[in-house]
This record gives sequence, C-alpha cells and structure tokens, in this order.
Amino acid sequence: MIRFATGLVVMGAILSLFGCVSAADPYNLHPAALRLERAITGPVTLEPQSAALRRQYVLYEGEPHPGGGITYRPFAMTGVTMTPELGDAILGRKRRFGEVFGLLSRGAAGESADNELVPRVAPSELTRAEQEIIDAENRDRKVIVETFLKERGLPEAEASAVKRVMAFARYQVLPRGIWVEKQPGHWVLKGGAGFREKVLSEPPMEMEPLPQRSTAPPPPPPRPAILEASPTVRKSDHEPSGEREERAEKETRSRSAVEQESRSTAEENEPVLLEPEPTLRGEPETKSEAAESGEEPIVIESPAPRLR
Repeated sequence: MIRFATGLVVMGAILSLFGCVSAADPYNLHPAALRLERAITGPVTLEPQSAALRRQYVLYEGEPHPGGGITYRPFAMTGVTMTPELGDAILGRKRRFGEVFGLLSRGAAGESADNELVPRVAPSELTRAEQEIIDAENRDRKVIVETFLKERGLPEAEASAVKRVMAFARYQVLPRGIWVEKQPGHWVLKGGAGFREKVLSEPPMEMEPLPQRSTAPPPPPPRPAILEASPTVRKSDHEPSGEREERAEKETRSRSAVEQESRSTAEENEPVLLEPEPTLRGEPETKSEAAESGEEPIVIESPAPRLR
C-alpha cells in the first residue's frame, strides 16, 4: 500500500510539471499524442502510401522483425484520421529528428511549454541550416495541433490545452539532459540541475584497438592420425585342446566329403564320344546307281558304337 501511494505521488509530481492533470486533458488527447511522439523518436520507420482506389492516405509503421526484415502495419491514432497534411507533418518530424535531437542534446535548443522548439543560445551561435530546422519543426508541430483540434471538433481557444498535452507527451519520451520549460519563463533540466555537469565530468570511454592481423602464413594443417589394425582374435585360440582337435577332425572329414562329391559329379557329367561309321571307297551312293551297273551292293556291318 505504501509503495502504491508513493507511485501516485511520483506520478502526480510528473504531471504537475506541465499541468497535465485530468482537468488539463478533458478530451483524452494524451494517448494519441504519446503514440505520435513514440513513433517519431522511436526505432520504428514510417512510410507513406497513397491508395488511389480507396482515395485514402495511408501511413505505414515498420518495426524490426525478430527473424529479420521489417514488419509494416497501418499507423493510426485514437480519434484522429490520417490525412495527407498530417502524414506529411509526421514524416517531416521523423526525418529531421536526428538534427533536432542534436540541438537538444548540446543545449542549443529546448522544448517550450507551448509545444515549440526554441533556441537557448544567441542567434549568432546557430547556423542558417540549424535555424531552418527549428522553423520547419515548429511548422509541422503547428499542423499536428490544428489537425487534433479539427478531428476532435474543438474550438481554437483549446489550442493551448492541446499544446500542453503534446509537450508533456514529448517530455516523457525524451532522455535526460534536455532543457524543458516547466512554466512560461521557468526552464529546468530533465534529470536534475547537475545532470549535464555529471555527464560531462565523466572520463571518456576508452576503446581498445582491434588486434592486428598477422601477416605470417597460416600453419600447415595437422597430419591425419594413422590407426593401426587391431589384432584378430580367433575363436580357436580360446578353445581347449580336446575340442580344438575334434573340430579340426570334423572340418577334415567335411572337406573330404565335399571333394568326393565333386569328383562323382564331374564323372557323371562327362560327355559321351561316338566313333564315326566306316565308309568303303567306290561304293555307289544310291540304289539306282547300283541297279544300273548290275552289281550287287556290298554291305559291311559296322560294329555298335562303344561307350567310353
């Protein structure tokens, strides 16, 4: 309970800095203003796209994706319609935020209570480009305030209340060390009066040089290890002598039986050679020739072929 009460006290002190209590924001503009300032000062990207078929100006907000790339989605604010004028003003502030933050961080400019970027140094200490950045930033902020008034249907008399809400939202997102105007003419340093001196008094960070790369040739690769073959252990080396002799005798009988079976198979498959039948010289070839000559054919009985 004590912690909760302490948190309320701290929040009340922060809101009282710009007078942005609930009574100062009766139209609930702070959520839209805070989303706008976070998009301008944060790591998101803003890209415009004019949809001709829908006749609507679309502003896309891109955030880094954990797997790589950027994920885009339409950028919108509660109760405010995105118009080309509002989109151009938001894009202008987003693109020049680096230059604006440079002026704020070195104390050359500060954030006023009327939602303007004002110089805090003599005009001679600002370059022409820096003065143009300040003027362009204030023009875009004015367009945003006018759009909020128009979209919410508020009278011009409420412009000061909208500016205070915008200033407080920007105060929330800016880092410490920035000059802000608490009340007209009353400037304070965010983070405390001695914050800037404390930061400047710290020794600069020393960066260690990168190790120099050697120009020597790389060492040769290690030679591959040669593994020796493990000795083969035969089963017979662990057998008793009696079993070993009995197994050797069985192997001998088995080999003899295989050789005898091979020899018998070879003899059965040996080819049979037949002797040719003997032929007598001068024997007539046909019976017609023998009848014409008047000679009787001589018949010689040939023995039967022998089988080897």
